[in-house]
Amino acid sequence: MKLVQHLSALAMLVPFCASAAEPQAEGWVDLIAKVNPQQDAVAGTWSKNNGALATNALRSSRITLPFQPKSEYDFRVKFSRTSGVHSIALMFVVGTGQATFEIDAWGQHLAGLQMIDRRNMQQNGTGKQGFALQNGQEYTAEVRGRKDRVQAYLDGKLVVEHKTNGSDLSMLDAWRMPDSRALGVGAYEAAATFHSI
Repeated sequence: MKLVQHLSALAMLVPFCASAAEPQAEGWVDLIAKVNPQQDAVAGTWSKNNGALATNALRSSRITLPFQPKSEYDFRVKFSRTSGVHSIALMFVVGTGQATFEIDAWGQHLAGLQMIDRRNMQQNGTGKQGFALQNGQEYTAEVRGRKDRVQAYLDGKLVVEHKTNGSDLSMLDAWRMPDSRALGVGAYEAAATFHSI
């Protein structure tokens, strides 16, 4: 897929277009360009270098992305975990609910949605096994938020789809954000580089 003429664009957002299988390149927004690491960091130490966003290996490092998505959007993040063995997270919103798509979680190589009906991915049926990230390898995670569902992908493969208007979504304490309408990214006890958002 083309991404704004190959410009660096960590998780990019685009309004949903029902007539197209892929978002139109001109609809993507480069969220790394909008981030101020000193102002937007919620936890951890964050920096921007050569168009990428990086964090060190602290517990629940997370940063708010200063952008309000429309009610239907695609949120795409290219990342590499550079050290550690724990998860990478994408914080997303659907309706009035906010939750997290987490990859390589719980020390069990799970990927899924945290939280649904106040239950984490180990309890809510979305946790899928077999998602062990390799340090130094680049991955693409994507969340597609719609008015009636959320879909989460890793490297173009659907990991989970959950039908929701957002009312059953909530945040695990480790990923809680100061703004319940904010998008974000994070890493749990792992250093990571977010190449585009």
